[in-house]
Amino acid sequence: MTVIWRKFGFSLRKTIYVQAIPSGVDVLVSHQPPFGVLDEAGESGRVYHYGSEILALRIHDIRPSYCLFGHVHAGYGMTERDGTVYVNAALMQDGGQLNEPVLVRMGEGR
Repeated sequence: MTVIWRKFGFSLRKTIYVQAIPSGVDVLVSHQPPFGVLDEAGESGRVYHYGSEILALRIHDIRPSYCLFGHVHAGYGMTERDGTVYVNAALMQDGGQLNEPVLVRMGEGR
C-alpha cells in the first residue's frame, strides 16, 4: 500500500535530480529508498511503502551494482535484486534503539 500523502514526499526538483543520475554509476547513494525495496514501515497493523517510484525506475534503467540509502528506519537491512545489492543502513530503529552497522564487502561475489 502506498501512503496517500506520498506524492508530496518527492518534489519535481528531486525528480529532476533522480533523472540526472548518469548511466554507468556503479554505487548509488541516496537518502530515500527506491519504492518497493527495504522501504516498508507499519502503523496500526498496516504496512506502507515510503520509497520513491521515480528512483526505482532510474535504478532499473542504470542497474548499479550497489544502492545505499536510509530514511525508512523499519526497512533496515540488505537484499539483492536483479544484480543490484540494496542496503538500507538506517542508523536506528523507530523506537530509538541503534542498529548494528551494515558491512558491505564490495566486489566479493556478492
